[in-house]
Amino acid sequence: MLKKFLTSIFGVFIFTSNIIIAQPVSVSKTYSKPVLVHYMPWFDTPEFNNYWGWHWTMNNQDPNIIIDTQTGQRQIATHYYPLIGPYASQDSDVIEYHLLLMKYVGIDGVLINWYGVEGWNGDINSLLTNSNAIIDQVDDVGLEFGIVLEDRFSESVSDGHANMTYAANNYFSQDAYFRYGVDETPLVGVFGPITFETEEEWDSILFDVNEDIELLPLWYEKNDCGIHADGEFVWIYEDENLDDYFFRLENFYNNRAPNLNTAMGIAYPGFHDFYEQGNAGSSYFEIPHDDGETLDTIFQLLIEQNEKFDLLQLATWNDFGEGTMFEPTFEFGFDFLNQLQTFLGVSYGTEELEQIHRLYLLRKQFADSSEIQIQLDEVFDHFVSLDVDEAKSLMDNIEAITNSSVSQKMKERLRVFPNPVKDFLVIENVDINKTSFKIYNSIGLSIDFDLINGRIDLEHLPNGIYFLGVFEEGNDQFVFPIIKQND
Repeated sequence: MLKKFLTSIFGVFIFTSNIIIAQPVSVSKTYSKPVLVHYMPWFDTPEFNNYWGWHWTMNNQDPNIIIDTQTGQRQIATHYYPLIGPYASQDSDVIEYHLLLMKYVGIDGVLINWYGVEGWNGDINSLLTNSNAIIDQVDDVGLEFGIVLEDRFSESVSDGHANMTYAANNYFSQDAYFRYGVDETPLVGVFGPITFETEEEWDSILFDVNEDIELLPLWYEKNDCGIHADGEFVWIYEDENLDDYFFRLENFYNNRAPNLNTAMGIAYPGFHDFYEQGNAGSSYFEIPHDDGETLDTIFQLLIEQNEKFDLLQLATWNDFGEGTMFEPTFEFGFDFLNQLQTFLGVSYGTEELEQIHRLYLLRKQFADSSEIQIQLDEVFDHFVSLDVDEAKSLMDNIEAITNSSVSQKMKERLRVFPNPVKDFLVIENVDINKTSFKIYNSIGLSIDFDLINGRIDLEHLPNGIYFLGVFEEGNDQFVFPIIKQND
């Protein structure tokens, strides 16, 4: 296990390979309805935006604080910690990781929680940048995309009109945009509507769209859009005093859905928001995840009500603030995705998802090596063409080069002591001015430390196994296992 970790984090890739351009291959599954996942594009980090976005901080959390030095976990506004840590929504490596995971569990497309180009929310520009970054990569994986409009931040019908006109001009013409219905029209969800609740307002908002759309507001909100609404989509809700989420779902499928032209069903793993803890208002309610039992219960209901709805929305991929995420976390691992694979009838499992996670780690560890990134592009091509064995083989080759003569020479030259270490780790026979160092914990997360005159201060770390990465100019690099032992 340790050898695999060391090589995956610090391997040096020095061979070349033919670059292949692969066409995405669809994943076979037994489930016949379209499956779309609701996706939040609102995460920002200092690396991309010079600040931590509100959805990582809410009103009282500080991601710059490391709350667990062993895992490297930061203080973020969620009960559940992303397996890859807090990230930026516009990060192409993150998007690649997300889309490949979606592909290998049988998801057909992404429904982006979309805020448009005009509105009073101060982060509207970054939300648009993040949304478009995701859209730009969807087709590379062979998935589709749609939007769920947030109209709550629109100050006027003019804002709503500008937003829908932008969507029509920039999204609907793309081959990857998800279309549905007899006439194959662009699917657009509305989270509400909240601001625009009359048919006349929607007349103006859609005036320049220039084609019919499959407009789906929230459940029981169809009349607010008048003749423009084609149906509704279900969302997550319960009365906390009654714990009635299941009854509400069952009631919708039995009594509401049959009267709609298009009904979009829902599956979710649970709901546990962080609003009260994040000083962002009162918590809504809690639907416990119950180790996957809630999700299994909803899947069973979908099987029983299969004839009552037309397509399925997963809610959500990554709303960590409300605890509805399918995305892998420290707490649940890949469990929710494994359940989804079983329900949708795909042949893949945890092993393939772990290999996709492995690709993400390699992307980050070799972010400054254009040569290795080219090889990782080839790994990606193999994943989208469903050639997992070849993707794994290429990553194995990248990692195996850790034992190259370049690294071996560095190993023979450097002196790193004492080991085990109690407080200060001494490094000799290296040019400090031309060398960088990193300390990683046992799962590969970087840990902050102070370097003083060739000595690394590790006194603050608890006992355990760590890894010292040494990176010299010219791509010479090596990793040393370090045992921290206070007594």
